[in-house]
Order: sequence, then structure tokens, then C-alpha cells
Amino acid sequence: GEEDSRLLREVVAAALPESRIHALQAARYTRGGFIEPHDDAAYVDATVNGNTVLCSRQFAIIFYLTKGWDATCGGSLVDHKVTPPKLYVPEFNSIVTFKVPRLHEVMPVTVDRPRFTIFGWFLTPGKLYKVKSADVVENATVGGHGKDKGVKDKAVKDKVVSAVSKKEGETIGDAYW
Repeated sequence: GEEDSRLLREVVAAALPESRIHALQAARYTRGGFIEPHDDAAYVDATVNGNTVLCSRQFAIIFYLTKGWDATCGGSLVDHKVTPPKLYVPEFNSIVTFKVPRLHEVMPVTVDRPRFTIFGWFLTPGKLYKVKSADVVENATVGGHGKDKGVKDKAVKDKVVSAVSKKEGETIGDAYW
């Protein structure tokens, strides 16, 4: 439930370096859930020590939480930066991280059981690259949970940040530290 999701996000956040700005989400992918190819490039308004700082997503992180998952279940991460594209099957209690921007996708889940992840980004102040659709996608707060994320461009947030909340799956909670 929501309490389990909150506790899990707190445990993961506690393992992250305090000096890094980060934004995390918990997600549940169900049968047919997927994320289309994208590169995660986005700017984020982060609140650090009470000040708003424009940041870029610098590194993406995915923490896999589902036991007994294999390639036949679908839901694999596909890295399109390499040729041929490389497939990463979600393995319980493992973490994948990569530098943003990097073209990737999540293949559709093919089984009738959910796949759970904690995913998000380490943020760095400034504009590290150009983005295609908006200057600001979301707000992140350092040093506490930020329920009011102050989304500046809801259409972009729905498409880029919470893609799993639409046809691709179901977001089960957001947390920004």
C-alpha cells in the first residue's frame, strides 16, 4: 500500500549520498506496461536549502524490486545507445544506472503479475544539454518529502517523468528529496 511505498522510498533515499540532489519515484508495471524510447533529458527546478535551482538530470537510476523475473516476463530495459541494442532483464535487488541523455525504453510486460521499481535521477545544477520540449519538467525538494511538486508543464511531466502512469503502467507513488 501507500505506507509500504513511502517506507521503501525512504529506505532507498537513505542509501543515496546526501550531497546529491535526486528525484525518485516508485512504479508498478502491469501486463502491457511499457515506456517508449526516450532519453530522460529534462530540466528540473530543485529546492536546495530554501533556494530554487535549475538542474539537469545527470544520471538515471533504476532499482529492481521484483523477485523471480526473467526475460519471458517482458519489461526489460533496452539500451539503444549501443549497436545492436542491449537488453537488460530486471533482476531482483539490482541497480542499473546511466548518464543522461541516453536513448532507452522499457519493453511491454507480458505476464499477469506486476513488476516493481524505484527509479529516478541524480540532478546537477545548470543546463548540461538541450531539451526538446520544455525548460522545466518538475520540482524536486532536497531534505524532505515534497508532495506539492509544483509541476510547471503538466503535459511534459505526464509524457516524460510519469510515463508509467498512463497506458504504460501505473505509478504507485512519487517522492522528491
